[in-house]
Amino acid sequence: MDAGEWLQLLLLSLAASIGGLVWGFRSWRRSRLIEDTPLSRVRSATQGYVELAGRARLMPGPPILAPLTSQTCTWWQYRIEEYRRSGKRSHWETIEKGTSDAVFLLEDDTGSVMVDPEDAWPVAGPTRVRGFRGFGDRYRYTEYRLMVGDPLYAIGWFGTERAATGDGFEREVSALLATWKQDPKMKKVLDVNHDGTLDQREWEAARLLAQREVRREAARHHDAVTGTSLMRKPADGRPFLLGAMAPEALSGRLRLQAVAGWALFVAGAAGATALIQFPP
Repeated sequence: MDAGEWLQLLLLSLAASIGGLVWGFRSWRRSRLIEDTPLSRVRSATQGYVELAGRARLMPGPPILAPLTSQTCTWWQYRIEEYRRSGKRSHWETIEKGTSDAVFLLEDDTGSVMVDPEDAWPVAGPTRVRGFRGFGDRYRYTEYRLMVGDPLYAIGWFGTERAATGDGFEREVSALLATWKQDPKMKKVLDVNHDGTLDQREWEAARLLAQREVRREAARHHDAVTGTSLMRKPADGRPFLLGAMAPEALSGRLRLQAVAGWALFVAGAAGATALIQFPP
């Protein structure tokens, strides 16, 4: 083993050790947070930091469509990778990825609450991955979806916000869309295929974006008179977690991840120690 290979292995071992420690501690901390926070019902939940569990549902209006398969869902995440070669090395490199930030509903047997997934930590996907993978000579596509009716767990800030449905809401959405149509920069952003016009799919995406922005504006006003419920990221920095399984199963999975992270920390540290003791 030459000095270059030795240094590369040492750095890899140190990175694995540090990464395992961080991963293990973070997973353990999230598991404890889920176990220590009492589960609330939507109808009886009080404003503040709460834990809810139920089923994922769609908001009224245009559906949320996954970008690769056009499947109707409540949340999606996708990744496109390209197979690249560099000398003797080859690897898959991510060239495009995205995560849904459209508002959807969490529904239990007492009612429903809007969920704004922006800046949430998706701590676990569905118990059975519902995705799409395509393999070719150069590209690989992966998509994950939270389907309508899937189990949904959320812990975050629960509050009463301005009404986000009805005629008033639709008027605000239409007014925002009209403003965007007059803004050349915004029109360029919405015109995904850059053909100079907004086709039906681009217009639906623009409407969903406008609905999300109106709901977020409503969330900042905290108007309890015409209130509806919204769960979102806490302003005080506490974790906002979303998971597609029951709280008990989610906590158990996070504990297993914590053990795996700490095992990686020990293995990486042992490897780094051995390399330091036997330099080239």
